[in-house]
Amino acid sequence: MIINGETRLFFEPGNVKQLAKSIFNLLNSNDIAKEMGLKGKNFVRKNFDISKLFASSRKSMKKRYRSKSTNYEHQADLLSIMG
Repeated sequence: MIINGETRLFFEPGNVKQLAKSIFNLLNSNDIAKEMGLKGKNFVRKNFDISKLFASSRKSMKKRYRSKSTNYEHQADLLSIMG
């Protein structure tokens, strides 16, 4: 789960003072910065799998290409390359 102050910093878009304060706090607290980095890293490892992301992207590309292509010979070549 993404939690403010644990795995990331939230700030209002355009609120430069809030962003600067958050960065300043991280720079002045190595322990908090390291802990936040580890929690963020663990979150990504737990929730994102690169092979699933590639498979999903590949499936999406195939679907888009099939719906937009009118050159069927070229389409067959591309789909055979994509597997």
